[in-house]
Amino acid sequence: LALTEWAYGNSLLGQQTLVYDEPGSVGIDETALADAVSIIRDSVEGNEIPGAVILVARRGRVVLHQAFGYRDINEQKRLQKDSLFRMASNSKALTAAGVLVLVDDGLIDFDESIATYLPAFANDSWKPVTIRHLLTHTSGSPIDSLFITPLLPSDGDKYPNRLIAEVNRFASSPLNESPGSKYSYNNAGYNILAALIEKITGSYKQHLRQRIYEPIGMMESYNHESDA
Repeated sequence: LALTEWAYGNSLLGQQTLVYDEPGSVGIDETALADAVSIIRDSVEGNEIPGAVILVARRGRVVLHQAFGYRDINEQKRLQKDSLFRMASNSKALTAAGVLVLVDDGLIDFDESIATYLPAFANDSWKPVTIRHLLTHTSGSPIDSLFITPLLPSDGDKYPNRLIAEVNRFASSPLNESPGSKYSYNNAGYNILAALIEKITGSYKQHLRQRIYEPIGMMESYNHESDA
């Protein structure tokens, strides 16, 4: 997937796409490469990891692209070279880019309080937290989990927007540090930014798809489960 999208995206931008070739064509020792691959293979066969897809490229040439193990062990479904993986915290970079698009559009301001856009945060603790603080993991938020559990019930009448409703719950947790005083990697901050995008655009999912993924040719990537 990464290879396909990189190649397609760069072809749209008029740049060279990756091609397949032998390791020796780009000065890679084939024996050393095989030894490196064996580390992954042994980890899968030894049940240390369920599976992996590996790709090695150099000087615009792909010299190795292999899949090992399973994407579903119970159903014995093997990984394919184009299998999708969860992007996990790589989604933070896409969320940040989605925020920057809105800054460029003049719809939000880096140094405006998050409470300006999400009124649930208009309390003494959270009002000093700006968009910039959330982007840079310097909000002082004490929340280290993805969301507060248990999650809210699926009630479309009571919670018409689940993402914003879940994020609003963070506002009742006082900060540990003064905003801007300390860096601390924080998942909740990026959930808040996702809710910010949702509030401004109507759909975090569609905003990232239409403004980031589609323009650069990433047609098979998602911040949610695919509609299919």
